[in-house]
Amino acid sequence: MIYIIKKQKTIMIVILTILVLITVLCGDIEIRGALVRKEIKNFTSRGEYVETIDDIDYYAVHKQYDYENTEDRIFSIGDLFVGTTGDIYINSTNPLENTGVVGDWLCNRLKMGHAAMAYSADASLSCESTAFYNAGVRIIGSDWIAHNHYMDEMFALRVKNITADQRQTIKDWVDEKEGTKFNYFYLLRLKNRLYCSDFVARAYEEIGVDIDGHQLFSYQSTMICDDDTYLIFYCLKPFNETSNFKVYYLCD
Repeated sequence: MIYIIKKQKTIMIVILTILVLITVLCGDIEIRGALVRKEIKNFTSRGEYVETIDDIDYYAVHKQYDYENTEDRIFSIGDLFVGTTGDIYINSTNPLENTGVVGDWLCNRLKMGHAAMAYSADASLSCESTAFYNAGVRIIGSDWIAHNHYMDEMFALRVKNITADQRQTIKDWVDEKEGTKFNYFYLLRLKNRLYCSDFVARAYEEIGVDIDGHQLFSYQSTMICDDDTYLIFYCLKPFNETSNFKVYYLCD
């Protein structure tokens, strides 16, 4: 009888511990989600409508802060590519559709769809670590603009005060890492394997910039809210077929 009671207590303690961890995690996710939404609002609220082409409404976000670098390439209406070498791409589309509501909720709050970077100066080439199609680190033609219609949201970030030399250092590091295998164990940071956001975070570690707060594992919402980054481009997919896409881009 005493053994049964002790066993029941142990089970209850385990269950309560799991519930506490879930509550804390969900609370952290909601907090991060709120911070991301704040970043988006601060950026899009500065947007001035320019024109509508096909099903896309374009908004110019004029430079307001000293750290906003508009001298290096960003975006103009009609461009096929966004940013320049080292600029960070993020989307929030659930890459595993069969995860359903939970997966959608996580991806929406933490922007955990995918992360990559512009590789070439004109951003026609991007680099990423992908779990699909020749899994691992690769340099490919950039199709982020072309795939806007398939993404719930697309972000492009730039790191504050980044120099041409630092961009080159990142590019050299990517060249060195090309072909590195994909890390399917997201909770473990492995030396010789990289998942998408970890790939981006470690690229910036090469120039001494921490864009993920040295988290246990890297995810996109931390990068969006990090003090070292700022938005230069944001695209939002319409909620219904009668609405247009919204594209916001930083400019002078």
